[in-house]
Formats: sequence, structure tokens, C-alpha cells
Amino acid sequence: MYNSDTGLCTPCSYLKSQAFGAALAPSNTEGDLFATSSCDSSDSFTYVTSGDESACIMASDFIANYDDANKHCRDLGSHLFVAPNITRLQLMPHGEYRLIGLTDIDTEGVYVWQETGMAISNDYATQFFGPGDPNNWNNIEHCILFMAGAGATGVDYSCSIAYAKFVCERPLYNH
Repeated sequence: MYNSDTGLCTPCSYLKSQAFGAALAPSNTEGDLFATSSCDSSDSFTYVTSGDESACIMASDFIANYDDANKHCRDLGSHLFVAPNITRLQLMPHGEYRLIGLTDIDTEGVYVWQETGMAISNDYATQFFGPGDPNNWNNIEHCILFMAGAGATGVDYSCSIAYAKFVCERPLYNH
């Protein structure tokens, strides 16, 4: 807590608490309460939230193929974006397709989040992919692009083609 009159900070343990540990907000004379972010915002990462979902993401400003995007994320201490539920996809930038960490590289038709090794369900795939996708065109489409926002949809594409920007994700940390 910062008191602008004294120019001093007071540890938050000073705050009185109610039953069940719910903290009371400081009075105007006590100072202003500041909370630090649970997202390492270096390298253009930002904390995003929607409903009960939150993430620490960086939306690239350049196009890359899957391997280059994955390497770029790893070099930043992160991984390609993971969305274990449909709602979490809305944390991504809206309005353009973005490369994410979902592929069927290992087994055709089994879409797995590369960071967690978890496969999506048939119900998830039905909600995720647009009409006519995934289609594994020419037997070479194993990576996934997703467009969040109105008309949200996923499509498969060739991992070797630099076709879209991508989204990296860092773990959130607790204080």
C-alpha cells in the first residue's frame, strides 16, 4: 500500500481482514492499494482476461511457420497458445487467423495441444472447426490456425508454410 502523503509503502499484511480472510480496502487516509500483475510483461507479453479465463500472451507482429513460431515462443520462455476449453480461445486477438499450439502431427485426426499433450474431444472439435475443416488438404495440413471473435473458427494448414501470425503464452505466476 502506498501513502502519497508520507511517500512510504506499507506491506499488505497491515490490512485488517474480515471473516474468511477477505481483505478490507484501505481508507483514503491510509493510502492506495496496488497489486502486481501475475504476468511477466517483458517482450510485449500482456495479461488478458475474459470471464473466468486469463492468460499471459504475446501476439506476434510477424508471420511464421509452425517450427519458427514454436522456436520464437520457446526463446521467450513461453509456448504456443493452449486452450483446453473453447471459452479460453476468446483471450486471443480477434479478427485474424493466428497459429496456436494445436496439431495432429503425430496421428492424423487426433488434435493435441503440444505443450500439454492433451487431445481435444470430438465435441470440442465440432465447436472449434469451421465448415469443411479440418480437411488435411493434399495430406499435408497438420497445424491449426484459429480466428477469435465473431464467427470464431479453426482451420488446418501446412506446418511448413509461413502463413499467419501466432500467439505465445507464458505461465501465470502467483504472488
